[in-house]
Amino acid sequence: MNLQSPETEQDRSPEPAPAFTPWDPEVFRDPYPMWAALREHDPVHRFEPVSGWVVTRYEDCCDILRDDRFSARIHDSTFEQTQRHQFADPERQEAIDEFFGRSLLFSHGTRHRQLRESVREHFSPAALRRFEPQLQKIAEELVAQLPTGEPFDFVARYADVLPLRAICALCGIPIDDEARLKSLVAGVGPLMDIVKSPEQRDAAVDSLVALRRLVRELAADRRFRARSVADALTRPGTEGAAEEAVGMLSLLLVTGSETTCNLLSALAFHLGRDQERFRHLQRGGAAASEDFVHEVLQLYPPVVGVARVATQDVLFRDKEIKRGDYVIVAIASANRDQRSAGNRRSDHLSFGFGEHRCLGATLGLAQARESLRCLLERSASIRTESEPGLKPTQVLRGFDSLRCRVDTKPVTA
Repeated sequence: MNLQSPETEQDRSPEPAPAFTPWDPEVFRDPYPMWAALREHDPVHRFEPVSGWVVTRYEDCCDILRDDRFSARIHDSTFEQTQRHQFADPERQEAIDEFFGRSLLFSHGTRHRQLRESVREHFSPAALRRFEPQLQKIAEELVAQLPTGEPFDFVARYADVLPLRAICALCGIPIDDEARLKSLVAGVGPLMDIVKSPEQRDAAVDSLVALRRLVRELAADRRFRARSVADALTRPGTEGAAEEAVGMLSLLLVTGSETTCNLLSALAFHLGRDQERFRHLQRGGAAASEDFVHEVLQLYPPVVGVARVATQDVLFRDKEIKRGDYVIVAIASANRDQRSAGNRRSDHLSFGFGEHRCLGATLGLAQARESLRCLLERSASIRTESEPGLKPTQVLRGFDSLRCRVDTKPVTA
């Protein structure tokens, strides 16, 4: 039983010369024919709008991600150096400079390793095993609160909520106004898009500034849980007490909630449209659920792609990539590359590859497993009531609404 796309039953390779047009409404709705065409006909595709390239085959994407000549410091790209918007407001400029110039996600080499080491122990397998009972409790409470026998929005009631509560609990960040915090975190998402309008950019920067202010206020008031990630980063007298700690915590909130929200809503969508698969997973136990999670991650990754920048001239697959060129690593395409069909299901690139493999991958998988366990144990069926709505972002791809109906199992004496 294989998953089928909500957009298309199978990837197609159109006859016209392929182009990379993620902003086109039809492509945005269904990008998989575009990816298939690029993989087949132009796997290292020149993308002039950002002075860059789009790489779409699995092995090529792995090669770029493991090659130290390609950096995550996208602020160093020719496009960013020549086209980057400069904000008159110092606070807005500092927020954007820290996010793209000094954060864990967009750092490289020694700097990246130092930042990763500063939080690594809190995301270790041992730390996550200690956190698992708390995660189970959050998931069970949320599933128990889902409406039964009537349609509801799974994103608003569950997929948006669990990841934010989980990352805040793990990091020791109190939630005073969950709706506001979620709004700010989601509002930062469009910053990841390489192609965006000035209005989208400004709104996303406003959300980032407000999120940083919130984190800064919590740090100043010493509101973080003792011995947590947030407490360790902002403890007075430590290096983490600097502004980079505010940036790190803001980044963890965004990346730790938005991507997992996309994964959870995709899992629910495919459970809701395939009742045979739902029953198979109820019978199959943990191993079947784990395979299902990785199948969804492979075919519908929460992050469509990541950007790298060439640090020197590179001849790559007969293409002359110049120093400063953007290179877009198309995860959503690479995962569907039939040339890598011999790989294990879990070899997908949805958590990245190499030094930048997602720090929170284990946490995201744990949330997916717990969500499936709770839903499968409690529900007689889950059905998708209508086509889902897509988030208006190109890189963080997921649903912003998903109407579902859950019927509970009958209670036996």
